[in-house]
Amino acid sequence: MSSSPDLLVIGAYPPGSKYDLMRSGESDKAAIRTRIAKVAKPGTDPVSGAVGAMLSLWT
Repeated sequence: MSSSPDLLVIGAYPPGSKYDLMRSGESDKAAIRTRIAKVAKPGTDPVSGAVGAMLSLWT
């Protein structure tokens, strides 16, 4: 494992959720789509709050 000095990883998770870290080499696209579909819609847009565009775009 390695990294460069400019690597920065930030994660933010709603209360009660658990992270799901994708690793290099995971290529089963159907399984990845299933994992993504399980992500719950947040109560507010993380940037704009209750009026953020993300809430209307989330499918």
